[in-house]
Amino acid sequence: MSESLKVIYENGVFKPLQRVNLKEHQKLELIIKRAIKDASVSKQKSPLRLIGLFESDVDDLAVNHDTYLYDCPQKA
Repeated sequence: MSESLKVIYENGVFKPLQRVNLKEHQKLELIIKRAIKDASVSKQKSPLRLIGLFESDVDDLAVNHDTYLYDCPQKA
């Protein structure tokens, strides 16, 4: 079973930022994923930033994708 836990690294020790339900000396495997400190940076990298980016009045965008994107002649 895996569980996500936010920690802080201080003086060579990982300290949990919330209460944990573990036994003393229990061995675990720690996978480190660095947190992004600046919320504006995290929004910039989010796929949600693409919502609304491709709004257009073109009705046949899916059908003529290559024509619009690569300026290729439409196949018959």
